[in-house]
Amino acid sequence: MHNSIRNLIIQELKKHNVKDYQININNVSHEHAGHFNGNGESHFDVTVYSNDLLIKKPLERHKILNQAVAELLKTEKVHAISFKVVTRL
Repeated sequence: MHNSIRNLIIQELKKHNVKDYQININNVSHEHAGHFNGNGESHFDVTVYSNDLLIKKPLERHKILNQAVAELLKTEKVHAISFKVVTRL
């Protein structure tokens, strides 16, 4: 699932000319045991390190990242994805 999420985000970042980025994905499904009946890969924390993305307005960043995973969330395989965007050193 990590690769699917990563690939979707990369595709969306490229559409918006975000060239400098690094993506870190953590599966935090174990923290939600009993909350969602999934396959052990239902909740993720995603950190995007990108100066290019960080200079965009917060609403634009939100739209880009949520558009990237919208279809994946509709499949009910993934229940929640949390995003954080930080400066890349």
